[in-house]
Amino acid sequence: MPTGFELLVTDLEGVMLEASPHDWITFDQYPVTKDASILGMGSTRALSYAGQDLPSGIALYEMLWSGLSEAERQAIAAESASR
Repeated sequence: MPTGFELLVTDLEGVMLEASPHDWITFDQYPVTKDASILGMGSTRALSYAGQDLPSGIALYEMLWSGLSEAERQAIAAESASR
Protein backbone atom coordinates (compact mmCIF):
# COMPACT_ATOMS: atom_id res chain seq x y z
CA MET A 1 0.00 0.00 0.00
CA PRO A 2 1.48 3.40 -0.97
CA THR A 3 2.32 5.83 1.82
CA GLY A 4 3.04 9.50 1.34
CA PHE A 5 4.20 10.05 -2.24
CA GLU A 6 5.45 6.53 -2.91
CA LEU A 7 4.24 5.27 -6.28
CA LEU A 8 3.62 1.56 -6.80
CA VAL A 9 2.97 0.37 -10.36
CA THR A 10 1.70 -3.07 -11.35
CA ASP A 11 0.71 -4.73 -14.59
CA LEU A 12 -2.76 -6.21 -15.10
CA GLU A 13 -1.68 -9.45 -13.42
CA GLY A 14 -0.45 -7.60 -10.32
CA VAL A 15 3.28 -7.97 -11.05
CA MET A 16 5.24 -5.01 -9.64
CA LEU A 17 6.82 -2.74 -12.27
CA GLU A 18 9.42 0.01 -11.96
CA ALA A 19 7.73 3.42 -11.86
CA SER A 20 8.69 6.12 -14.35
CA PRO A 21 7.83 9.85 -14.41
CA HIS A 22 5.05 9.14 -16.91
CA ASP A 23 3.27 6.95 -14.34
CA TRP A 24 2.32 9.88 -12.10
CA ILE A 25 -1.35 10.82 -12.20
CA THR A 26 -2.43 13.95 -14.06
CA PHE A 27 -5.58 16.01 -14.47
CA ASP A 28 -8.60 14.93 -12.39
CA GLN A 29 -7.53 11.33 -11.77
CA TYR A 30 -6.85 10.01 -8.28
CA PRO A 31 -5.01 6.92 -7.06
CA VAL A 32 -7.16 4.34 -5.33
CA THR A 33 -6.59 1.45 -2.97
CA LYS A 34 -7.52 -2.14 -3.85
CA ASP A 35 -10.88 -1.61 -2.11
CA ALA A 36 -11.54 1.48 -4.33
CA SER A 37 -10.98 4.10 -1.61
CA ILE A 38 -9.57 7.35 -3.00
CA LEU A 39 -6.16 8.16 -1.55
CA GLY A 40 -6.68 11.88 -2.21
CA MET A 41 -3.33 12.59 -3.85
CA GLY A 42 -4.52 13.85 -7.23
CA SER A 43 -2.30 15.92 -9.46
CA THR A 44 -1.37 19.44 -8.39
CA ARG A 45 -0.67 20.24 -12.06
CA ALA A 46 -4.26 19.73 -13.21
CA LEU A 47 -4.64 23.13 -14.87
CA SER A 48 -1.12 23.55 -16.22
CA TYR A 49 -0.04 20.20 -17.66
CA ALA A 50 -0.89 19.62 -21.31
CA GLY A 51 1.63 16.93 -22.27
CA GLN A 52 4.04 19.47 -23.69
CA ASP A 53 6.97 17.24 -22.73
CA LEU A 54 5.68 14.38 -24.91
CA PRO A 55 6.48 14.07 -28.62
CA SER A 56 3.69 13.70 -31.15
CA GLY A 57 3.20 12.05 -34.52
CA ILE A 58 6.06 9.98 -35.86
CA ALA A 59 8.34 11.18 -33.04
CA LEU A 60 6.00 9.56 -30.49
CA TYR A 61 5.91 6.33 -32.50
CA GLU A 62 9.72 6.27 -32.76
CA MET A 63 10.13 6.98 -29.03
CA LEU A 64 7.85 4.08 -28.11
CA TRP A 65 9.28 1.71 -30.74
CA SER A 66 12.85 2.42 -29.62
CA GLY A 67 11.90 1.47 -26.05
CA LEU A 68 10.90 -2.06 -27.09
CA SER A 69 13.27 -4.99 -26.99
CA GLU A 70 14.14 -6.79 -30.22
CA ALA A 71 11.99 -9.74 -29.13
CA GLU A 72 9.00 -7.43 -28.55
CA ARG A 73 9.50 -5.81 -31.98
CA GLN A 74 9.63 -9.22 -33.65
CA ALA A 75 6.46 -10.35 -31.84
CA ILE A 76 4.63 -7.21 -33.00
CA ALA A 77 5.90 -7.62 -36.56
CA ALA A 78 4.75 -11.27 -36.60
CA GLU A 79 1.20 -10.26 -35.61
CA SER A 80 0.97 -7.16 -37.81
CA ALA A 81 -0.92 -7.15 -41.09
CA SER A 82 1.08 -5.85 -44.03
CA ARG A 83 -0.35 -3.24 -46.37
